[in-house]
Amino acid sequence: MNFARRLRAYTIGLTLGVLLVVAMFKERLSVLTAWLPENRVLQELNSSDLTYSPAALCELKCLGLDTSHVSETMREGKVRFSLSETHTKPRVYAIDQRIGERLVRMHFALSEPNATLIHAEAPIAEVACGC
Repeated sequence: MNFARRLRAYTIGLTLGVLLVVAMFKERLSVLTAWLPENRVLQELNSSDLTYSPAALCELKCLGLDTSHVSETMREGKVRFSLSETHTKPRVYAIDQRIGERLVRMHFALSEPNATLIHAEAPIAEVACGC
């Protein structure tokens, strides 16, 4: 059996195995990526008790957002580690989420077992707010 034939057999077997795993664990595919840093942060945020700072509530009102948008950001947002403060106590994470046509960035302070929304902004659009 030459190398090309062995490689083709290996590739076919690997492809079938991956398809089988995806078909069997379709509902639980998040288990396969739960170990990634971004997913761990989002999972930790979702399992925490959420509170809002007064400034964040004012900023949410100025941006026309409500708590359902905050929950969506905590579930599906993209963690911006370059803008986060991960080595402080409490850790502060910046999370971006596209809501409608607008990009919104929310900053969460995370300390076991609580998470606090401390700041909300639209980084691209200028929103005048007296907060």
